[in-house]
Amino acid sequence: MSLDVVAPARWPTAGCGLSDLSRVYRSTLCDHGPWDVGCTTGDPSGFRRNIMIIPLTCGDRCHWYWRTGGPLEADSGRSDVRDGHTSCTYTLYVLVMERPYGRTTSTPKGGIAVAVEWRYSMRIGMYLAKQKVLRRKHFPLVLELEPLFACNLSCTGCGKIQHPASVLKQRMSVEDAMAAVEECGAPVVAIAGGEPLMHPQLDEIVRQLIARKKFVLLCTNGLLLRKKMAKFTPSPYFTFIVHIDGLRERHDAVVEKTGTFDEAIEAIAAAKAAGFRVGTNSTFFNNDSPQDVIDVLSYLNDEVKVDQIQLSPAYAYEKAPDQEHFLGVSQTRELFSKVFSDGRRAKWRLNHSPVFLDFLEGKRDLSCTAWGIPSYSLFGWQKPCYLMSDGYVSSYKELVETTDWDAYGRGKDPRCANCMAHCGYETSAVLATTSSLKESLRAMRSI
Repeated sequence: MSLDVVAPARWPTAGCGLSDLSRVYRSTLCDHGPWDVGCTTGDPSGFRRNIMIIPLTCGDRCHWYWRTGGPLEADSGRSDVRDGHTSCTYTLYVLVMERPYGRTTSTPKGGIAVAVEWRYSMRIGMYLAKQKVLRRKHFPLVLELEPLFACNLSCTGCGKIQHPASVLKQRMSVEDAMAAVEECGAPVVAIAGGEPLMHPQLDEIVRQLIARKKFVLLCTNGLLLRKKMAKFTPSPYFTFIVHIDGLRERHDAVVEKTGTFDEAIEAIAAAKAAGFRVGTNSTFFNNDSPQDVIDVLSYLNDEVKVDQIQLSPAYAYEKAPDQEHFLGVSQTRELFSKVFSDGRRAKWRLNHSPVFLDFLEGKRDLSCTAWGIPSYSLFGWQKPCYLMSDGYVSSYKELVETTDWDAYGRGKDPRCANCMAHCGYETSAVLATTSSLKESLRAMRSI
């Protein structure tokens, strides 16, 4: 495979802030599927080359962007790209950025953290391009894996522990979990519950997922993290996601247990000191003020220095004990437009695409794509998403083929009227990003 230089002047970068553009390369993408592309790794503490690939759709061609922290040698295709087919119907554009990255994590978006983000973006980009080449309408982006429903907390906005005691005692086997992962094929697996760390074989589930090079997000309330941490090994494919719903008083009130906030923050510090990537997830309700949200996000970003921050407006989960404080659409938009004002949005390490954040602010609308984040639990594959229960099926194929996906979303199903949750709209945001040159370049700049 060869890379032909395309003059930067011919590339539509005006207004995109890409003043450090050095070269743009062009080649071809085989219609038999995307090639394997990987980072050139140095010693375990860092990467010599950081790469980002985003597929874009423009007419009948699939465009890609390849961003690296160093020059791309003429023969790099030999090791980074697998050739072998000659029938090519897509064009591969490779955008090379001369922007070196160090190995320290002292800067907000530097070093190993950046290298991991490149690896993640590269893998997702390759995966999305493959779905386009194969002309798949419905495909999984993230698998929501729930290996148990039991929990050591009783949060007001969650109804998982409302299941009968006989169900709460059950644990998914490692074999069942891996079978679901293999059948689904999603590149990312988010392990939720219940409290996943209560599962006696969770470390083996995580180990096997990492061996399959799945990106694993282990969601936890943090109470067992320090106790169980030694069972896991740091990996670029693995991130602890600790739930933090506010500062001390607010968080402890939401989870209904005093001292939970302090333990979670100490657990985050211990995990980071042990070399793990750690992120947080925060759910906000209609009794959270804009300043409440600003305070906790700034604290997590600037003082705790987590690697990534996820956030979500509370959805009216039907089994939740508290049904009075879920956010409506207008409330969500008003809340986040105030939270993100004055440039704060760009300062936080938010693990969301700019398009999804625009959606939360009400700057744009998106259609529901619940098929992008399927949920597999002890009961099987949940229809249509983990927030609604219209039955369960025994296989992922049956889930995709028997669910009327067009029947869900705001304006279609009354239960979806106030939903702006990630399980319905994050995939929509990713697709909107990859179908637009402007949005893809914007996403690159946000990393």
